[in-house]
Amino acid sequence: MCRQASDGSVTVSRQSLAHAEFGVEGLSAILAGERIYFVNRAGKTAPALKFDNGPDYFVEGLARTVKDGKIGFVNTALEPVVAPVWDFAFPFSNGVAVVCSGCVPTGDEHHLVKGGKWGSIDKRGNVVVPVR
Repeated sequence: MCRQASDGSVTVSRQSLAHAEFGVEGLSAILAGERIYFVNRAGKTAPALKFDNGPDYFVEGLARTVKDGKIGFVNTALEPVVAPVWDFAFPFSNGVAVVCSGCVPTGDEHHLVKGGKWGSIDKRGNVVVPVR
């Protein structure tokens, strides 16, 4: 069982954690309302971008997270690494992620993204290719 607070945070009961299946990253996923969250064995949570009927995949140690409709990245300790400021972001590849500002994602899980300005960031959120 989990509870979602008005600030968007989620608390997971110890009983639920005891029955959860954890993957190689030491993480599981829970559904709270319409949103999906990563959860670790200690009960720490982070919102996840929904992808392939579950949470986003960790690629190069980072996965996409969502806050107020914006995309950022968390590490496997569920700590924010890149602030959620992008309208969309693709997973990291070779140390960079393609991001957009002003674009409009369409679809549910496998997003088509239209318009906006595009660039790329490194794993600390620094702009590598300016968004234009």
